Amino acid sequence: MQRNPSDAKSSLAEPRSAASDRSIRREPKPLREGVATSGPPLSCQTNCSAGLPSIVVGVFVWAWLVRNVVGQYNGLAGGVALAIIMVPILTRTVEETLRIVPDPLREASLALGIPRWKTIMRVVLPTAQAGVITGVVLSLARAGGETAPLLLTALGNQFFSLDLLQPTAALPIQIYNYARSPYADWQAKAWGGALVLITLIGVLSALTRWAIARRTSGTR
Repeated sequence: MQRNPSDAKSSLAEPRSAASDRSIRREPKPLREGVATSGPPLSCQTNCSAGLPSIVVGVFVWAWLVRNVVGQYNGLAGGVALAIIMVPILTRTVEETLRIVPDPLREASLALGIPRWKTIMRVVLPTAQAGVITGVVLSLARAGGETAPLLLTALGNQFFSLDLLQPTAALPIQIYNYARSPYADWQAKAWGGALVLITLIGVLSALTRWAIARRTSGTR
């Protein structure tokens, strides 16, 4: 059994992405006083981060967290690297989803005297929940197949370990190690690992769509 740094990366990526989306979101003119100045820089930062090669992210986290903070390869650094990869994808997807939420919904909520933060939490986000969850699944799918940053951070481990400050096994690393092996049985295991990874992502996507459809039909 192997522990994947994705357990740590999801909790790191999603709160930051939600905060970024609220500040990037450009409201209609009467509603965006003080917001438009913070939107473009964050949007530019997100676009630049989305274009970074994953190996560059891995080198950055290795130089900062592995070499200077922890002092050795560790699962926490792998989670941080994958979180950095996830955040731009999640942010851009959720931002575009929030843009298509009808403005009259926000205006009606604010006209009733509801605070802006409650309007976002109770009106905007529930309306855009399908797109938000889709963004989470897309970012998980992208991070789930990354190998280069994990080789520079988590390194891999042939034994089961729950210690995030030690080298940690991950399915993409195992697939990589088995695929480059000269042994036919190891190469077969690499194909099997790839199938498991694709199946996990497909099952996660199917369960997400089923949960969204069930909740949507239940609210009608």
